[in-house]
Amino acid sequence: MTNFKDSGIEWLGEIPQHWEVKRLANFGTFLKGNGISRQDLVEYGEPAILYGDIYTKYQIKTHFLYSKISKKTLLSTTPIYNGDILFSGSGETKEDIGKSIVYLGDDNAFAGGDVIIFRQKENNALFLSYVLNTKYANFCKSINSKGEIIVHIYASNLKDIKIPLPPLKEQEQIANFLDEKCEKIDLLIEKTEKQIKLIKEYKTTLINQAVCGRINL
Repeated sequence: MTNFKDSGIEWLGEIPQHWEVKRLANFGTFLKGNGISRQDLVEYGEPAILYGDIYTKYQIKTHFLYSKISKKTLLSTTPIYNGDILFSGSGETKEDIGKSIVYLGDDNAFAGGDVIIFRQKENNALFLSYVLNTKYANFCKSINSKGEIIVHIYASNLKDIKIPLPPLKEQEQIANFLDEKCEKIDLLIEKTEKQIKLIKEYKTTLINQAVCGRINL
């Protein structure tokens, strides 16, 4: 039977007795992306990520980056590596701001401006990405965001986010469990959305046919 303790954080509540709670800044470093705009993108080139990609193209993790830049452009950018956590430093809403994913690709890749990079080696990066996309973490990020039309957040706002940390083996087990379950849920969502689309199309057709007198009442 697992014994629990108070995490000391209102939003987290209780955690298992043998888990720790640490600030992000205590076990990793923050870096800034640099030097990529939409105008720098090319059809073929080196993989890259812009801040807007984080909240429009990806969820939790990615092994592949869709945006590409030329070798000339990459000279003024910041490289990212497998296991780096990437935050969007700007967004149109508080929901966009601070959205994060983990890069799990093996290719050399690069981060544009307003991408905040968190780099660490102690913990399972996929587990951290799941934690950083919880309601608790999103709340911490949103209350520290600044701006009205365009919302911003900075590494200085992220470093104090407190993370519940089980031993590494448990982190891996939790990350694998969530991967398996979330994949099934995503497939179910996709199937349901297709069914909803078909039902809406049927509704539209039904109305059109009825008002045109093509249905026997």
